[in-house]
Amino acid sequence: MRLPSFVLVIALAATVTAGPHKVIVLPLDGNADAATKTKLDAIVDKLAKTIPGTVTDGDTTLAETASAVGCDPNKTACIDSVLTTLAVDEVVWGTATTENGQTTVVVRRATKGTPAQSQTAIVAADSPEASEPGLGPLFGVTGTVAAGSGSAEVGSAAAGSATTTPLPPPPPPPAVAWSGRKKLGVGLAISGAALVVVGAALWASESSVQSDIDSSPDMTASDIQHLKDLESKANGYAWGGNIAMVLGLGAGGYGAYLLWKDHRDHLTVTPAPPPSGTGMTFVLRGRW
Repeated sequence: MRLPSFVLVIALAATVTAGPHKVIVLPLDGNADAATKTKLDAIVDKLAKTIPGTVTDGDTTLAETASAVGCDPNKTACIDSVLTTLAVDEVVWGTATTENGQTTVVVRRATKGTPAQSQTAIVAADSPEASEPGLGPLFGVTGTVAAGSGSAEVGSAAAGSATTTPLPPPPPPPAVAWSGRKKLGVGLAISGAALVVVGAALWASESSVQSDIDSSPDMTASDIQHLKDLESKANGYAWGGNIAMVLGLGAGGYGAYLLWKDHRDHLTVTPAPPPSGTGMTFVLRGRW
């Protein structure tokens, strides 16, 4: 009787160690407007909560998360890296693209080491709620899920039995417009560099004229007058070089400060679960 008891204890310990199945639902990518994506995100989140285990919501899209990890979201290895980084067993993500009054919603789910499965629903742009029955089969759901519950009518197909389709390319990242401060910073930096070059050229001209002064004769009145003209010319070059250099360094320094300030203001910090499963890590992103 001791051996079966020992085996049972080992099995229970393994179950406790493994922990619940962890699922993270990431916001939708795509060009659909914010209000539409908010409604669609809520529908996907409601369907995902029918997956057995612990389901949490992420703050960044898959494209943003993959960019932070440094991999191509079209590849299975990248999805595995995202799962490892977020310390979860499964990820749910997708896109919502609006065109000609219709919104195409593509939702995917993947576990580590397996190809992603996807489900597509096409609805009128003003009726995102109608996408739920079309997306349900990806989660083994038929009909609709009651609001605030994780229960639903489950069809004969098991969760994850949706047709596996290759991942289409993710939408290109949105173009980020330059702020007025960034434009001014770039302009000042370029102007400052140009003034420094002009200042250096004027100093070089002054040095050349000074060489002429050192080698010029001073025996006659005309020689003396010529020397005075050269000295005036050299003085003008020197002052011009000084002014250009001071202005160039000042403009370049202020332009660099504006660019640094603009970059600092666009830094974002996104919390993410650590691989150990305890505590919290942060992903730092920004742009120049």
